[in-house]
Amino acid sequence: MTDVHEIRRKNLIELISMYKSVANLNSALGRKRYDGTFNQIKNKSQPPSAKTPRVMGAEVAREIEMKLHLPPGWMDVVHDKPQTELIKESEIFLKSSFNRIRSYRLNSVTPSNLTFTLFDGEMKLSDYFIKSVLKASSEENLRFVVVEDNSLKSKCKIGDALILDFGVNTFTREGIYLIEVNGKQLLRLISIDYEGGYQIRTDDFSQRLTDLSRIKILAKALYVCSGTSL
Repeated sequence: MTDVHEIRRKNLIELISMYKSVANLNSALGRKRYDGTFNQIKNKSQPPSAKTPRVMGAEVAREIEMKLHLPPGWMDVVHDKPQTELIKESEIFLKSSFNRIRSYRLNSVTPSNLTFTLFDGEMKLSDYFIKSVLKASSEENLRFVVVEDNSLKSKCKIGDALILDFGVNTFTREGIYLIEVNGKQLLRLISIDYEGGYQIRTDDFSQRLTDLSRIKILAKALYVCSGTSL
């Protein structure tokens, strides 16, 4: 029977691979980026004052599961299919759907504004991808939208497809939001400035508001077709 500490170590290595580095994993967990704890566990390092290599205890394992939205006990179980594979499968599904949507929209002779397309009924994303990569409210709230202007070309260009979360109707943090102003739907970058107000921006325009009561937030963009989590 495999020791639970070794199982946790292997699952930790999988998470480090998924987040590309120990520093990124530390940030995702709210730790200091260069905290050496996980490197020590990964490498079975033995602290000078210890008689055995450093291992991951139950408290840290539960903290990881809670903060990364993993099922309880996930760190203690051997997984047949690594989470990185599940994420890759989800991204393949997404890009395939993006391409179909873009092809349809770009070749359509009927002019349209922002038209939303539901996920295909047969398309499934892993729960981990939805909760930890997209950080979405739920799969049911996700929609695709095709970008039709270059006002945010530094973030997304004409023909790109975004995933929008319609479960997010208030400002949560800096990012691209679908907003409604005077009955018109717009994609805008919203951030908080140093005075506590809000900057509503495109690449060529910026407006400062003391509060967001004048605009209606319809959704938040989570992902672009190039495979970037926003």
